[in-house]
Amino acid sequence: MNQTIAARYDNGVFTPLEKVSLPDHSIIRLVISNVSSDKPRKPLKGLLSGMGIHLLEEDIRSARAEMWGKFPRDID
Repeated sequence: MNQTIAARYDNGVFTPLEKVSLPDHSIIRLVISNVSSDKPRKPLKGLLSGMGIHLLEEDIRSARAEMWGKFPRDID
Protein backbone atom coordinates (compact mmCIF):
# COMPACT_ATOMS: atom_id res chain seq x y z
CA MET A 1 0.00 0.00 0.00
CA ASN A 2 1.29 3.46 -0.88
CA GLN A 3 0.39 6.57 1.10
CA THR A 4 1.46 10.15 0.75
CA ILE A 5 1.56 12.18 3.94
CA ALA A 6 2.94 15.57 4.87
CA ALA A 7 5.65 15.68 7.51
CA ARG A 8 7.85 18.26 9.16
CA TYR A 9 11.59 17.65 9.63
CA ASP A 10 13.12 19.07 12.81
CA ASN A 11 16.35 18.09 14.55
CA GLY A 12 16.77 14.84 12.63
CA VAL A 13 13.18 13.64 13.12
CA PHE A 14 10.30 13.47 10.60
CA THR A 15 6.98 14.23 12.30
CA PRO A 16 3.78 13.43 10.38
CA LEU A 17 1.30 16.30 10.13
CA GLU A 18 -1.61 13.84 10.08
CA LYS A 19 -2.46 10.45 11.56
CA VAL A 20 -0.58 7.51 10.05
CA SER A 21 -2.01 4.01 10.35
CA LEU A 22 1.06 1.78 10.71
CA PRO A 23 1.95 -0.80 13.34
CA ASP A 24 4.81 0.10 15.66
CA HIS A 25 8.28 -0.81 14.39
CA SER A 26 7.13 -0.84 10.75
CA ILE A 27 9.92 -0.40 8.25
CA ILE A 28 8.99 1.98 5.45
CA ARG A 29 10.68 3.58 2.46
CA LEU A 30 10.68 7.35 2.71
CA VAL A 31 10.70 9.31 -0.56
CA ILE A 32 11.36 12.99 0.04
CA SER A 33 9.70 15.56 -2.16
CA ASN A 34 10.69 19.04 -1.05
CA VAL A 35 7.73 21.39 -1.14
CA SER A 36 9.89 24.48 -0.73
CA SER A 37 10.70 26.54 -3.79
CA ASP A 38 14.19 27.78 -4.67
CA LYS A 39 13.25 31.38 -4.03
CA PRO A 40 13.06 32.57 -0.42
CA ARG A 41 9.57 32.75 1.03
CA LYS A 42 8.34 35.04 3.75
CA PRO A 43 7.02 33.05 6.71
CA LEU A 44 3.23 32.90 6.90
CA LYS A 45 3.23 34.66 10.26
CA GLY A 46 5.25 37.59 8.85
CA LEU A 47 3.09 37.80 5.75
CA LEU A 48 -0.11 37.92 7.80
CA SER A 49 1.38 40.44 10.24
CA GLY A 50 2.17 42.71 7.30
CA MET A 51 -1.53 42.58 6.42
CA GLY A 52 -2.50 43.50 10.00
CA ILE A 53 -3.58 39.93 10.88
CA HIS A 54 -2.04 38.51 14.03
CA LEU A 55 -2.46 34.80 14.73
CA LEU A 56 -1.13 32.53 17.42
CA GLU A 57 1.50 29.99 16.31
CA GLU A 58 -0.96 27.21 17.20
CA ASP A 59 -3.54 28.67 14.77
CA ILE A 60 -0.94 28.82 12.00
CA ARG A 61 0.05 25.17 12.56
CA SER A 62 -3.62 24.17 12.49
CA ALA A 63 -4.16 26.02 9.19
CA ARG A 64 -1.10 24.32 7.65
CA ALA A 65 -2.32 20.87 8.74
CA GLU A 66 -5.76 21.61 7.29
CA MET A 67 -4.20 22.66 3.97
CA TRP A 68 -2.12 19.47 3.80
CA GLY A 69 -5.24 17.43 4.55
CA LYS A 70 -6.69 18.54 1.21
CA PHE A 71 -3.86 16.88 -0.79
CA PRO A 72 -4.46 13.36 -2.16
CA ARG A 73 -2.86 10.74 0.09
CA ASP A 74 -2.71 7.59 -2.04
CA ILE A 75 -0.48 7.29 -5.08
CA ASP A 76 -0.85 4.35 -7.46
